[in-house]
Parts: sequence; structure tokens; C-alpha cells
Amino acid sequence: MKSNIIYEKNLRALKKLSPILSGKVEQNHRGNFTFRVLVSESGVPTLEVSNKESSLLLHSRRDPMEEAKRFVNSHTSGTEQVVAVVGFGLGYHIEELIEANKTSTLLIIEPSLSIFSEALKTRDLSTIFLSERVLIISDSDFIKYEEVIQVPSWSNVKFLVLRPYSFLFKEEVAKIRNNFYSFLNRTEINTATLKRFDRLWTKNTFKNAPFFFTLSGLKKLKGVLRGIPAVVICAGPSLDDNLAILPRLQKNAFLIAVDTTVKPLLKRGIKPDFAITVDPQFINSFFMARIKNLVKEESELPVLITDPAVYPTTLRNYTGIKVLTSSVFSPGKIIERFAGEKGSIAAGGSVSVAAFDLARIAEADPIILLGLDLSYSSGKTHFSGSFIETYILARVERFKGAQTFYAQYLREGSPSLITDKNGSRVFTDKRLLLYKSWFENQAPGTMATVLNASSGGLDIKGIKNVPLIKLGGEIKKRDFNRSDIEKKIAALLKFHETDLKKLTQFDEYLVRVQNNLVSLKELSREAVRLSRELFNRIGGSQTKIKNDLDAIDKKILSFREENQLISMVQQTAINDIISNPESKQENDFLVSSLKLYSSIEEGAGFLLSLIRLAKKKLRKLHSL
Repeated sequence: MKSNIIYEKNLRALKKLSPILSGKVEQNHRGNFTFRVLVSESGVPTLEVSNKESSLLLHSRRDPMEEAKRFVNSHTSGTEQVVAVVGFGLGYHIEELIEANKTSTLLIIEPSLSIFSEALKTRDLSTIFLSERVLIISDSDFIKYEEVIQVPSWSNVKFLVLRPYSFLFKEEVAKIRNNFYSFLNRTEINTATLKRFDRLWTKNTFKNAPFFFTLSGLKKLKGVLRGIPAVVICAGPSLDDNLAILPRLQKNAFLIAVDTTVKPLLKRGIKPDFAITVDPQFINSFFMARIKNLVKEESELPVLITDPAVYPTTLRNYTGIKVLTSSVFSPGKIIERFAGEKGSIAAGGSVSVAAFDLARIAEADPIILLGLDLSYSSGKTHFSGSFIETYILARVERFKGAQTFYAQYLREGSPSLITDKNGSRVFTDKRLLLYKSWFENQAPGTMATVLNASSGGLDIKGIKNVPLIKLGGEIKKRDFNRSDIEKKIAALLKFHETDLKKLTQFDEYLVRVQNNLVSLKELSREAVRLSRELFNRIGGSQTKIKNDLDAIDKKILSFREENQLISMVQQTAINDIISNPESKQENDFLVSSLKLYSSIEEGAGFLLSLIRLAKKKLRKLHSL
């Protein structure tokens, strides 16, 4: 009876934390274990878990609570922002982590619902479930859950495994560990990228605002290559080995090229059908600049698929057909509310990811990968003639050769030696290994056959390696009329009528945002003044100032959409604030407040200049 009371209490608390998980528990999940609850020498329960091979205690037979203290004290400092733990057990170590790490978010991955269900019957765990700092996931693929992705900061983390779980769930623990560090690596790279490009993405998106209303969207290409072979051309060093064979495939397959390969391919007489560009930097605009000089007719230019945040001259100067993808950032998402959704494409940090996803969206089959090396061979980062290699070679000096540039490029990505699919030792880095992980996760679930015809590079699990020269015969068997498909694509994309009503609505929206940003700027400026005054009066009468700041905070928070935009252009300041451990010192709190208010004021000013520019560009469309 007592067990039922504990279980029901735990289940009610768990429902508040995770209705999905509580629902799984209520399904009376049965595993491959049998359980025996034992009373430890200290008087609290421990749990014996048995299967056909062995029996293990999840916690100490002598004193589980003391064991939990030693576990937590020896593995954490109390300053971690995220502590990930594999194994809930009976929750002793979780309770200790909550107590010892006052500000940490605790991510618990429990691979066994049957053990978890037994824990709910054994101890009162409601304080854990009612804590606002705990997430519990019962899936080794925990990184797919939105609540995990939205954990505020991953800059100071700890990964722990309750020891018995290493024996009970050896493969699951290994997978969780790999997923965790892959996600951590991706988060680190994404955070660094966002801090580096936050303003550039926002600035470019607002400057490109008119194109949202004048260009076709990627979604128009869905299924356009159904059952037709597509070759995704990436810029790895091994592409050199395949360039001679590519022209033979042109009649029987569509070519999708990443931006840095387009000019070198056209110079060799190889005409890509599609080109993909996603990088916001100015230097990337050179990839597609003046390529009309490399073809006889404008119709021979590849269809250019672009992210809305590419450098504006890329879209402005390209004379071929252009297609816009949906944005993954708030400025672009807001514009799409008025202009209409363009169509999402995978954003895995690499243009190769986007090129592969285009082939999937178009429903090409098979999808053949070229130059996807994900490593650096022969002392090179890219294939011969790519813009990046040309850029490096143009800067070679007597005492600073090409190898110096390659070495510097490698160092920036935390290089490591690894064996490629040909058995050679090559350098790769954490960025490329992240892209490798993306392809290994995505390719096996693709409806089409995915083949890696790159002559070199890393082996990608789930993708079959086939030499390009052996694919020619298979590709020629596919029966389709290339000319008809080309005409269909041109007809789908060439004309996009601008909806002046939607354009007017967006212009009216910008006026509202502009007025709100002016108010936000004034409010944050006043908050800065009050914070400085409060800072100088520490220890004296502060009640009125604090009340005034509370009132300002409420007003600032009421501008939700404007704050979302400001957060996009203030990633450096935001990360600086949230990455510092929470302090009890009022002085430290006031310094953080000053940084935040100053950041809001400065961000509002930056956005105001962009909105004024966007309005001018949009109003030109009205007059056309």
C-alpha cells in the first residue's frame, strides 16, 4: 500500500515535469530485468537489478546517500551550468546534485523505463521532479528534444555516468556519450558562429528584404528531379580526381554544385544545373561574381539557390535564375510572415549539407556525392582551382608559403589525424567531423539511394562508397528528357509576381517596429542611468530606483518581437552575461544589468538604421 502511495505521488509530480515521460511510465513498460529492493545499512533502500548474466546494485549496500555525496563532490565543482547524467537510479545522486550545484541545469538520460518505473515505486522523488532545473529524457537520441536544445547555456558542462549503467547498458551509454559530445561540439561551433556573424546575418537579411517579395522560393523545386540521378559536387581535394569523368555524366544526371566549385567547373566546360550559396561573408560573394562571362548564353547559368542572409551583391549581381530559401533566423522568419514561406533547407553549418538537402527536396535518385572529403589531404583544404585555393596562393610570399596558410587554417579547427577510407592518415578537424556526423545521421533515412563517389576522404557510415567511373553505366539506364526537365524548372522559377498588398503590410509593420525600437532605446537609456545611480548608492536608499527599474523592465519585456530582433544582434553581450556564474554580490548583479541595458540600447540603434534602409529599398518596389 505504501508503495502505491509513493508511486502515485511521484507520478503526479512527474506529470508536471514531463507529461510525455509520465505517459510512457504509465504504459507499464516491462524490460529484461528483475528487481529486488534491499534495505542498506544506513536504513534507506538500494536496488538490485538482475538479468540472465548478472546482478548489480545501483547504489551502495552500506550508505547510498554518503556514496552520492562522494560521487558529486569528486566529479563536480558546483559551478557547472549544465550537468548531464546517464542513469537516474533511485535518485540519490540527483538529489545531491540539486543541493550541491545551486544554479546548474540537470539533464538526466535514463535508458531503462523499467528501472525508472521501479524507482518511482521505491522512494519519494517528488522534490526532484518539482525542481525547475531538471530535465529527464528516456531516449539515447536526447539531442532531438526541443527542451534540451533550449537549455540556456552549454559553456560550462559536465558529463557523468552512474557506474552500474556502464555495465548494464554499455552500448547505450557509448551512444549517449557520443551524442552528447557531438551536440556539445555543434553547440560550441554554432555559438561561436552566431557571435561572429549575428550582425552580418541580420544586416544582410534586411538589405535583401526586397528579394523575399520578388524571387521564387525553394519549395517550388520539391520533386522536380523525382527519380533522376543528381551529383552533389563538393569542394574537397579529391574532386581533382573526378573532374575528367564529370562531363560524361552531364547528359544523364543533374549537377548540384557548392558555390566555390562553380567557376572552376565552368572553366572546364562543366555546367552545373544548380549552385548553392549560404555564407554571409563578403568574400563568398566572389564565388558567383561575373560568372556570366564563362557561358555563351545566360540560360546556361546554374539556378542559384541562396540563403536570404548571403552578402547582398551575390543576389543583386547574379543574372541567372535565383531562388530563395527560408531563413533560420528571426529577421528572415518575420519577413516571410508577409512575403510567404520560401521553403526550408538543411542548415548543418556547411554548404555541402545544403547541396545534399536540395537533392533530397528535388527527390533525385540516386544522390551521388563528389568531393565530400571531410578531411585535408595532400596538404590541401580544397580542390585545385577553387576560389579558396586561389585566394591562398595569391597571398603566398617568399617567407610565408601556401603550407603556412594551410597550417593556420587547420589550427583554427582543432585538427586531429584520422584514417581515411583508403587507409591513409589525413588531417581533419572538429568542424568537419561535425559535418560527418550530420551525414551519418541523415543519409540512412533518405528515401533515395545515396552513394559516395569521392575518391578520397573519410568513410561515412551509412553511405556506400562506389568509384565514379563505375556509376556511368548505371546512370545511363535512367530514361528522362533533360531538355523537358530544364524547361519545367525555368517555367517554375523564372516569374514571381510581387504582391504589392503584402509589401504594403510589411512596410506598415516596419513602421511599427521602428517606433517600438525608438521607445526601447529610450527606456534602456533611462535604465542605464538608473543602474549607474543605483551602483553609486550601494548601501543607501535604493527603493525608489529599484521600483523605477522594475517598471522599466516590464515595459521592455512587453516589446517581445523587438527584443527577439535585438537578441539576434547582441549575441556577444548576451553570452558574456549568461556565461558568468550567478553571483550573490549586488555589485556583480548591477554590472550585469548595466551591460544588458547598454546592449539593448545599442542593439535598438543598430536595428533602427537597418530598418530605415530596408524601407527605402522596399518603397522602390512600389514604384516599379
